[in-house]
Amino acid sequence: MKKILLIIGIIVAAGVIITPLYIRSKDKALSPEGKVVYETGQHHLIVFYSRPYKKDRLIFGGLVPYDQVWRTGANEATVFSTDEDIHINGKLLRSGRYQLLTIPHEDHWTIIFNSDIPGWGINLQTGEVYHNKRADVLITEVPVTKKTSSVEQFTISIGETDAKVNLALEWDDVQVVVPIELR
Repeated sequence: MKKILLIIGIIVAAGVIITPLYIRSKDKALSPEGKVVYETGQHHLIVFYSRPYKKDRLIFGGLVPYDQVWRTGANEATVFSTDEDIHINGKLLRSGRYQLLTIPHEDHWTIIFNSDIPGWGINLQTGEVYHNKRADVLITEVPVTKKTSSVEQFTISIGETDAKVNLALEWDDVQVVVPIELR
């Protein structure tokens, strides 16, 4: 009887360990990892995120609800890194690694840099976004720009326009641009 209970215990433990790994591997196939690197002189900005596809779904106001915290991508938490102090939309962000969270609204987005970086962007049991509000380091708002064409796969980019550096997030017909000032 003890052997049977031991075998059952091992099977249950293996299931508890293997199931989340299996779910992760399937999710990553549907939302592959992306990495954005911006380097100039002494400045190094990196964004690591997962890139879900639109697949004929209503994205903002549907899959990604308005007025709720979004992990800004899929799978693991989106991570923004800077090795120098920078200014985001005029506010100081110290060098470091941050979870990048957003709150999409119809006409603007709230952008959140959070120092608590979880291994996964949501609680797998409840489906809620992991957001430790006490670890919010910088919060700012940026306007939404409606695009004339649809972006199929969620995309984050860092580029220069008008002698400024911008962090751009695009998906479906929505684009938000976060101004970055390097010093």
